[in-house]
Amino acid sequence: MQTRTLTGWLLTCGPIGMFLIWGILEPLVIGSGATPTEALEQALANETLWVLFGILGSLSFISLFVGLSLLSISLRGDGPSGNGFAAASTIMFAALTAIGMANTGLSIAAVGTAKEHGVPAGVPIEVIGNSIGSGFGLFFGVAAILLGVTIAAQKAAPAVLGWLFALVGVILFLGTFIPWDDTPVPIVAWLAMTITVVGIGITTLRAKEAS
Repeated sequence: MQTRTLTGWLLTCGPIGMFLIWGILEPLVIGSGATPTEALEQALANETLWVLFGILGSLSFISLFVGLSLLSISLRGDGPSGNGFAAASTIMFAALTAIGMANTGLSIAAVGTAKEHGVPAGVPIEVIGNSIGSGFGLFFGVAAILLGVTIAAQKAAPAVLGWLFALVGVILFLGTFIPWDDTPVPIVAWLAMTITVVGIGITTLRAKEAS
């Protein structure tokens, strides 16, 4: 499979999988876990489904950010417009992928510890897992702005998709400083990100078919 085809499929399937699993199925079936203790209790009460959703959700997450990294790499050589931005976003998306993988590993360790030694023993690991991604929105926001501007400048996809992705990045960046947790803004931004990235993925696939 060629890199461009792989990039298109990752960008198309990754965001859809994330939204379906973590945005809809897991909260409905298992629960959202308002605290680390509650999250571990819910995971242990539905361990098989938790493992299934965890694997599928994590693979979808990794697919999204690997796809964004590959897209950024491909745009570094497409001309002078946004080359530096694309290079910077490549590094940031790769780092965000690593953070997601670390979070998954810590969540698995927390549930395993809670199962063997009791929920209180797993809580510190779960807290560390949650804390490791505390700056995720900040850096994802900056990377999305850089890549979105590059997409629009190089017309790697319809310019509107590039600007929309950059706008999502602005919202994610501002979310680091503005308390939007109790408003519809986070879910709207997530949905907008999903639609935009899937659009970019489909455009990438169609460009490959036309070439």
